[in-house]
Amino acid sequence: MRKFFVSRLMGRSAEDLDPFPILELPEQLVEYVLSFVSTDDLVKSCRLVCVQFQRIVDRNGFWKIKCERDGKVIPSFHLDSLPANYYRAIYVSNPYGRNLLRNGHGDEKGPDNEASQLPSKTGKAVAEGDCSDVESSGDEHDEMLQAARPDPTSAGPDSEASQLPSKTGKAVAEGDCSDVESSGGEHDEMPLSARPDPTSAASSSDGEPESEPPSEDEDYYEDDFWRDMFAHWQVTQNHGDGWRVEKTPAGADPLPLANQSCFATSYGECSKEQVISLVKEGVVPEVLDIFKPAIEVSEWYAGRFDCGCKYRLIVELLNVAKKPVATFDTGELVTPQWAGRQWQQVRHTFNDYPKGVRYVRFAHLGTDTQFWAGHYGAKMAGGMVRIAAEQTNPPPTAASRETADKTSGAQHS
Repeated sequence: MRKFFVSRLMGRSAEDLDPFPILELPEQLVEYVLSFVSTDDLVKSCRLVCVQFQRIVDRNGFWKIKCERDGKVIPSFHLDSLPANYYRAIYVSNPYGRNLLRNGHGDEKGPDNEASQLPSKTGKAVAEGDCSDVESSGDEHDEMLQAARPDPTSAGPDSEASQLPSKTGKAVAEGDCSDVESSGGEHDEMPLSARPDPTSAASSSDGEPESEPPSEDEDYYEDDFWRDMFAHWQVTQNHGDGWRVEKTPAGADPLPLANQSCFATSYGECSKEQVISLVKEGVVPEVLDIFKPAIEVSEWYAGRFDCGCKYRLIVELLNVAKKPVATFDTGELVTPQWAGRQWQQVRHTFNDYPKGVRYVRFAHLGTDTQFWAGHYGAKMAGGMVRIAAEQTNPPPTAASRETADKTSGAQHS
């Protein structure tokens, strides 16, 4: 009945009446309704419905409504003319005020379609899936060993005994294992002579006796180790016993952060880097070139209580050609033996940097100072790259500086 009266009032038949005539509503009301639709549906579906929907979805004011309602950080920059998709980039990426560095603790899983960079035995990074030069471990290692063993039921010459390699390089008959080198867990253990003596008289300043690193089963990440540890990172050096992720800092104080995972280095130099595309993260080039918002970088680092270490952080602002235009370098920060275990934070803010910045390269490296087998080198965690949302004054031009100098001279005279 309601449909009949509505159709009579609008002069249209009940059969032709749209049960929800959204296109006949005021455009502001249509915009309000669409603002509750998900981003994927807006971009992939709603824009294709009609010209009116496309015009609404492409409008900066539409995405500003969504940003304000969903709590996105809107910077205080005042642009004379907003770039296309300015607020849409803010809504989708939320680039301001958040940490743009990923996997700063070594426990963040990367996208399934992203090839993580894995360290090889030679220290070079290889793409995931190319394991020709990567040491295997766990069940996969056992399966490969099983596949490599000869089948005892296979047919062979009756007079020929199965041959096993001995330590001297000579073959011995199967069953005679008196001269065969054992394998497995004992082979993988570090020689005791290479480790510090846990029973020695040395102790920490607070009387804590020197101890071995916690067992691998309890205190180190092993599941999906290669994928998770290096997700989003490019390993550049992996010497000594290589990089490691610790669930809790071994031989050091707890991190002053909620997340206790950290990277640990070895007796050979270990380094890795991450290059962040600011434009892909949602910062439009006009903001970078005109307002040059402050770029804040920081990281926590520490040594063990029983071993000296070296740590270094290098952060570069790169242009579109990925050439550095501004650099922050801590230099080599050395922590002496028995003086470690406390976490320290390195911080720097880039201001008034040259025009054309598009990338941030975040690189850190560490090693120990005593060449101890294992992971007694510098630890690092909680790296951060943040774009400030507050507007900073643009650098003064030559004309404005000249005017200021004249004004200052007139006041003194």
